[in-house]
Amino acid sequence: MNNKNQARAANLLERRKGHWYQFAEGELDHVCRCMDELRPVSWAADLVDRAEVAIKLVEWLADNEDILETPEWLENWVKLEDLRTTLFEVRYAFDLHNRGITPTYEKETLGNSSVDFEICVHGATFLIELLSTTQTQAMTNQTEHLTETLRVLRANDSEELRKVQGKIVRKVARKDNAAQEHVPHKFLAPEPGATIYNVIIADTRGFAGGAHLEPFDRGQLVFGTLYYLQNGGVKQRAHRIGNQPLAGLFDAAKSGTEALLFRQRIHLLGLVSEEKFGPDQVLQQTRLYQNPFLPDSKMAAERLLQVTYSHNPTAT
Repeated sequence: MNNKNQARAANLLERRKGHWYQFAEGELDHVCRCMDELRPVSWAADLVDRAEVAIKLVEWLADNEDILETPEWLENWVKLEDLRTTLFEVRYAFDLHNRGITPTYEKETLGNSSVDFEICVHGATFLIELLSTTQTQAMTNQTEHLTETLRVLRANDSEELRKVQGKIVRKVARKDNAAQEHVPHKFLAPEPGATIYNVIIADTRGFAGGAHLEPFDRGQLVFGTLYYLQNGGVKQRAHRIGNQPLAGLFDAAKSGTEALLFRQRIHLLGLVSEEKFGPDQVLQQTRLYQNPFLPDSKMAAERLLQVTYSHNPTAT
């Protein structure tokens, strides 16, 4: 991307003000810099190509605001939403490259599935899948009236938190339509003593209309409301679904085949909600959570922190 297009993309924020789905200040500018740095790197070629498509969609949406919310505009917005994780992947890939790490992008795993990155360092292998918890359909239907939208969403944070959980666990299983059951995909089943670790890292800025997850939200999303309250949590901040406390991702109380597979296969969950953009910011702002159901998760956290997060290690 030439300097003219880079500057143009960086200024798109000003042209989309007033809409809750706006890119954050500095986000697109940093994405463009990451793309420029990764463009000559062979392992990142496919990722950069996908990011170019996303940037072109961003530019088209900005250039065609006069047809906002027409079928054509909304169709392209949906395409961009599908590519939003790609922009997150670019920032993550740049941070890995900046640390001197050479991953495999789109590493094939089970069947025809793949994970976004495979990192092999110091005798350990990390299979890493990234996702963005973008807005729900209910939020998509409210692109205007920012204040009212946020008021409604904040009144139902517990349900939004559960939807974020759903988007995360669906990365572990897919529905076999023939057998009508959920089966594992992407991630290998952990074996005792093996040094292959499964990791999901979620960009959570889509929560409640783009708000950042607070620490009490993160703790309940991962370990559940009962764990939060039993460890000194504030009752007024407790999440409930109906009359029941919210079950966490690493919580035996969370029912469903997808949730079970998540506990059985994922060593680490990383949550990141970038507040600033620049080199190492994705890695520095990621919070890693260990799976208490997999004994090797502690070792996985220590090794991954040593390899990629050593500048500002944080693990729970």
